[in-house]
Amino acid sequence: MPDLAACDRNLAEATLVNLGATGRRLVSDGLVAAATDHDDTFFNAAVPLDGSAEPGPLLTDVVDFFGATPFSVWARRGLGPGLADAAFTAGLATSDGPPLLVLASPEVPAPPTELEVAPYRESDRREAVTASALGNAMAPHLAEVFVPPGIADHPT
Repeated sequence: MPDLAACDRNLAEATLVNLGATGRRLVSDGLVAAATDHDDTFFNAAVPLDGSAEPGPLLTDVVDFFGATPFSVWARRGLGPGLADAAFTAGLATSDGPPLLVLASPEVPAPPTELEVAPYRESDRREAVTASALGNAMAPHLAEVFVPPGIADHPT
């Protein structure tokens, strides 16, 4: 059985690194949130980390943090009872969030032989943004969120 709490922490860290690199951040015991300058729910996200937390106050903190900025709450199905109901009661729309990507087996398949893996350097940023844009079918200015300046120096 995968460690789902570790998956939640990984999503939270990715949210802070990618979305919070140039924007506002909120970090509390049971919640991580990051806001960019993009007026889009995908690029402004909150990730609850504690399924036992009372959902009402958690959602109040999220709404207060984002204010008028459109946002989404990324929570895996089954994280906390009542979270979806509390979101609906607060007037928020609910839908499935990003997929939880977990290897079912600890055996990692070998990469294709033609794949070259090399350390990322800041000088590679333009190519990395282009690859992110093409791989995610999005405009380059939006893909830049996933390759923020200085990410090569981020400790994680």
